[in-house]
Amino acid sequence: MKKKFKLAIVLALGMSLLSACGSSNENPVPEATEAAGTTEAKTITLRWMHHIQEESGKAWIEKSTEEFTKLYPNVEFELTAMNADNYNTMLKTKLAAGDAPDIFDIDLNSNPQFVENGYMAELTGPFLDNLLVVDKSKEGKTYALRTELTLYSIYYNKDAFAKAGIESPPTTWAEFMEACEKLKAAGIIPVASGYKDSWTLNNMIHVAKAPSIGAYHESWTQDLKSRKTSFVDDQVGFKDLLNQITYIYDNSQSDPLGTTWDKAQDLLVSGEAAMIINGSWLPGNIRTKDADANLGTFPYPWSDDASKNRFIIAGEAKNSENASYGGGYGAYAKSPNKDMAVKFIEYLGSVENGKIMQDNRKTLSNAKNLPMDFEPTFDSFAQAQSANEVLSYGAFQMDFGGEYDKVFYDEIINYMLSKSRNADETLKNLDAAFDRVAKK
Repeated sequence: MKKKFKLAIVLALGMSLLSACGSSNENPVPEATEAAGTTEAKTITLRWMHHIQEESGKAWIEKSTEEFTKLYPNVEFELTAMNADNYNTMLKTKLAAGDAPDIFDIDLNSNPQFVENGYMAELTGPFLDNLLVVDKSKEGKTYALRTELTLYSIYYNKDAFAKAGIESPPTTWAEFMEACEKLKAAGIIPVASGYKDSWTLNNMIHVAKAPSIGAYHESWTQDLKSRKTSFVDDQVGFKDLLNQITYIYDNSQSDPLGTTWDKAQDLLVSGEAAMIINGSWLPGNIRTKDADANLGTFPYPWSDDASKNRFIIAGEAKNSENASYGGGYGAYAKSPNKDMAVKFIEYLGSVENGKIMQDNRKTLSNAKNLPMDFEPTFDSFAQAQSANEVLSYGAFQMDFGGEYDKVFYDEIINYMLSKSRNADETLKNLDAAFDRVAKK
């Protein structure tokens, strides 16, 4: 019997990155208008390139493609999974060669040339109204779909906290340092850090930047790149954040830069370490290692004013001048299968697929009206959301993009590894590096 569903999987190396909540019959799946179910329908192979490798992410991809091919039996998928650290380079190479996949995920803030060069199909239609966050350019156009609502926060092993005598998560930076001391006294590593996979270091810094800078200075990233402001000027308190980042590094296991993301998760699951500072895809990954892991999450406590330390998520631009392309899943505008690729992206934004994401990835969907009781790790976030206590960083850009990112993270690593740890010197070095890049 001829199979109606086929997946060709091309595996490279890999890790994952990505970024609450929804029910009702809002945001329905795209209507199957093709000759579905007939032998006359032409077979369409959609090539999807991504950087998801964790088992929970694979399960979401498998179920999503399976359900979509029930709507469109003439569609099959060719999946390519890349290492997150190499993903952008490979995607740029394929686009330049005219061999781009039909569907891919991309940070368009860091790669605006993808839109400017005509690579991205515009996403339109009522399905966008049923999403919690929609990225729109200054012209009001959308080119990429967020499937997840990324929650940058601290994820912790409740049993490890209890063993160290910590009754509740820290709500200030002073309490965070106190908790780290209690954990060390109990023989527990405070923070598991897997910086050998460099995107995890980037995301730890995202967790720190989102509430402390993003919530109050939406244009900071763009202003640094345009040189409207400087690191030395530091009107946002980045110097203090720099010291917090190194404190986290110092309170990680030995050799954080030589530890993989997978190993860091193992440390958390086993209780050898108490915390991981990363994004809301983490619980799903942990569930594949230990379905009964006793996890919780709390906001990054950057301030000693507890009222400022709240959960924070993306949102629409607070100032229209800061509107940006955003990021997520997009369709290749020059693909012969563009129309079907766009239909699939619409499907990824549906309530039905949001439920699939919650059931399999155990992460926060960007579809509206989904229940929040799918994963106990997020109970504290759900309570904060119900109490209207969740902040937004609007269109704040987490990454600088391109060579700016390289020099930024190089300086951060140099600072962490330095014996002197001269923060003022590091700020000067960052400005000098950004000046050089800006002049190119």
